[in-house]
Amino acid sequence: MSSSFPFPIVKNVKFKYNFDGWCFAMINERLAEIYFDKKKGKSVIWAHCYVKLNEFNKKEQKEIMADIKKYKFSYRNKKYKRIQLQ
Repeated sequence: MSSSFPFPIVKNVKFKYNFDGWCFAMINERLAEIYFDKKKGKSVIWAHCYVKLNEFNKKEQKEIMADIKKYKFSYRNKKYKRIQLQ
């Protein structure tokens, strides 16, 4: 049985790093998903990935728009800095 997928499919994979949460935010004026941990009452961002708004359906887009109104960051030299919203 041959598969067109070049890599074997692996199930029940456990990640080496567990994060506390994720949300959408604007990072460097681009839409992104951010992944964060909560340590000592503070949220620490440890990763992000850029996404396109048109990849989501209308309901998800409404939720994304609510998130990005609250969260805006800049990312430079491997550091995140929160931008104050007005």
